[in-house]
Amino acid sequence: MVNIKEYLNLIVLGPLLTTIFAFLLGITFVLGNFGSINIWHSLLFLIIALLMHMFTNVTDNLEDYKKAVKHSAHGFIENTRVKGLSITKATRLDIVLAILIAILGIYLVFITTYWLLLIGLWGFGVAFFYSAGKHSLSTTRFGDLASGLTMGIGITFACILINVPLNEITIELLLTALVASGLTIFSITNMVLANNICDEKDDVDLHRITIVARIGKDNALKLYAIYYVLMYITIIVSVICQWLPWTMLLVLISIPKVWTNTKLFFKKQVKEETFGLTVQNINWFLSLTIIALVIYSVISYL
Repeated sequence: MVNIKEYLNLIVLGPLLTTIFAFLLGITFVLGNFGSINIWHSLLFLIIALLMHMFTNVTDNLEDYKKAVKHSAHGFIENTRVKGLSITKATRLDIVLAILIAILGIYLVFITTYWLLLIGLWGFGVAFFYSAGKHSLSTTRFGDLASGLTMGIGITFACILINVPLNEITIELLLTALVASGLTIFSITNMVLANNICDEKDDVDLHRITIVARIGKDNALKLYAIYYVLMYITIIVSVICQWLPWTMLLVLISIPKVWTNTKLFFKKQVKEETFGLTVQNINWFLSLTIIALVIYSVISYL
């Protein structure tokens, strides 16, 4: 009998909010610069992006479980999300997700542009190699930034390609989108970085050399704070340069909360107690982005 809860636990639904967040910023960028979107193309892409994130989570949990067994990290094995499911069932789920991504992705490429295929291959490659392989991205100093760049830039660029005619897409437009996506790039990077900071001991047990191991926890915490500063700078610059709607300044309302959460995280880095502070920050950014998008849309269509 299929236990849905065990599969959902393996997929990890919570972090999928970051994909929705990146998607909404991409849509906001398109609306701010072109005034309209293709709803069907956008919804189909969102489904593919969510499936890609699920695939990444399942692959990550599977590979962590295999590494834990290999290195006899019994404490980690007991808490793994694979527990309760056989490796075979978990692998089948991973394969099913990959097939769905391929089918829907090829269809979206067919009805939009073949340039989208490059972004799809980039995203799928990072999703797979983030956890898989002897030298996976998650075990290197580039894991957190790779996640932020792929989701932040990749999703924003994809939103442009599926909604904007190719003859209107310029290098200048893509460069402005790169800066405008700083909100998602740095906030998502920080979520992965915070996870690595909290998992420092487990990563040592699993022989994973993340950026925390490379530069030390103190420097990793400083980098965590710097990423937030850079994030807010990109928002202000993007609004001043009119690359994002002025309503996106609403995200600045989150500064006091993010400042408080960051100070608390600096005091204690325990997964069960303080990792949620970074998730709270993401939820603030997501909520304020939705409000900014709604207000801008209402004003534009009045």
